Amino acid sequence: MTRYRRAVDSRCLAACVCSLAIAACTTTTAGQDVPSVATGQTSAAQSERTKAQTKIDTRLRGAIEGLHAKQTGVDARPRAGALDLDESGRALVDIDARVSPELRLAIEAAGGLVVSEFPAYNAIRARLPLAQIERLADRDDVKFVRTADQAMTAPSSGGVR
Repeated sequence: MTRYRRAVDSRCLAACVCSLAIAACTTTTAGQDVPSVATGQTSAAQSERTKAQTKIDTRLRGAIEGLHAKQTGVDARPRAGALDLDESGRALVDIDARVSPELRLAIEAAGGLVVSEFPAYNAIRARLPLAQIERLADRDDVKFVRTADQAMTAPSSGGVR
């Protein structure tokens, strides 16, 4: 291996390590929101959120704000990323919560539908009307409500070998 080739390889390796380190530092868990200087989001705006709003992921909060804006006649700016809505306008969500019959009843009373529940993992997948998500998130047994995780497949490499 030539000296030039080793220098290029070591620079590429250093760049990859730096990229991974930056990615690891900026990665958050599902329950955390990242303040964004680029979008002008300030800590003052975050402190104005209710307890329930802090338990809802950013995409769902944006959809709820858009719903409120439509109801008040304000033209809301479009948000990136579509939600999985059924024909009744209920969003597919994953709820991190202490699973109980009372929570199931609260979801159904809000006009929602429990799709599946996993008490061992403190998880419920449900369809909820956007207008009811914040009310449900305000419950003490609910830790976080987020857009449902969707399965993804990798594109094929062109054929079977």
